[in-house]
Amino acid sequence: MMTNKPTLSTKINFNGQDMLFEEYFDTDFSKLANVPNQSLGIVLNTNNEVLLVSADKHWWGLPGGTIKKRETPEQTLAREVYEETAVVIDGSYIKPFSI
Repeated sequence: MMTNKPTLSTKINFNGQDMLFEEYFDTDFSKLANVPNQSLGIVLNTNNEVLLVSADKHWWGLPGGTIKKRETPEQTLAREVYEETAVVIDGSYIKPFSI
């Protein structure tokens, strides 16, 4: 169930412009009507810079991919971030949310 107040607000600077990400999430995936088959993530470093990936250096997007059998969405995100960027993320900092 979504709340009216954001669970987390993060301000970042992208290309000289301040941006505010407000996240509304619930950490209990069992409440979802459909089981997710994809896991994507907003990955921030300690400077609140967003990690983006690109296959062609023209279109950019969030890292992530298809959830494998017996893998949680959090495990998928950590695996995909590493496969796509060679960046290791600490799974204890992953905060699940669904849209």
